[in-house]
Amino acid sequence: MTQDLAARLDAHQSALAEQLLARATGVCLIHALPGAGKSTLLKRISAMTGAPVHRTAPVEPSPARGPILIDLQDGSDIRLPDEPDRLWIVVTIPEHVQDYSRLAIYGKLHQLGNTDLFAAGTAAVGSGWPAIAVHHDRAFGDRNTARTFLSDVVLKQLHPDLIDLLQAIALSRNGLAEEQLDVGHRADLRWLAPLLTVDPSKVWRLKSGCIAVSILEEILKMEPVSPGAAEVLFRNAQPDFAIRSLVRAGQRKSALDLLSRCGGVMFGHLHGAQAT
Repeated sequence: MTQDLAARLDAHQSALAEQLLARATGVCLIHALPGAGKSTLLKRISAMTGAPVHRTAPVEPSPARGPILIDLQDGSDIRLPDEPDRLWIVVTIPEHVQDYSRLAIYGKLHQLGNTDLFAAGTAAVGSGWPAIAVHHDRAFGDRNTARTFLSDVVLKQLHPDLIDLLQAIALSRNGLAEEQLDVGHRADLRWLAPLLTVDPSKVWRLKSGCIAVSILEEILKMEPVSPGAAEVLFRNAQPDFAIRSLVRAGQRKSALDLLSRCGGVMFGHLHGAQAT
């Protein structure tokens, strides 16, 4: 790995660690894509403070006043304190945090996501994606391993709704207009922001010129369109494309459902036989 890239990644992680440790108390939830550097950040904080990294919520927090570090990897739920007397830094997904919505609404959580963890200055190789940027630099542009990582690790860990949204963006002809998406998908767009671009009209597209994103786009386009992705396209004023994509994927029932929702025979008359 070149010293320049290593220095940028190291400086970025150090700044994040110092930012978190500046908080004496509170709960920080870290939720980001695989390879974003979540576990690496906890290990760095552990090295700086001497606090151990737990794989489950500690039953009895240690008497030492250092931060409580938890890298929750077993898929179990965790209950976080409302008013902790020390700093908690937890890596998990919101769905595994008990009472997450209340904690978030009441401002009990400081949250770090992809935008925080993706390193500035590495966008050309990995959209700032730390693990992919490092691999690309170290392996002289090897795309095959990055493709396997994106397909077998990243996409398999993402919630199906996120995959549907990404596939819809990859397949869309003119991007996705934010105003035609529901609240959940709008929040998802912001979580995925390092992989995307948005224009002044709030139309979102996959970021161009980034190796990780281009590989991800290839994977998503090769997969048969999912009913969820077709639904996103349908709601984004691309019904003919959504229906044709479902037909090509063998999802005829889903295609007929969409067809019936947009005029049936009249829709076919307006868009041609290929739409049906």
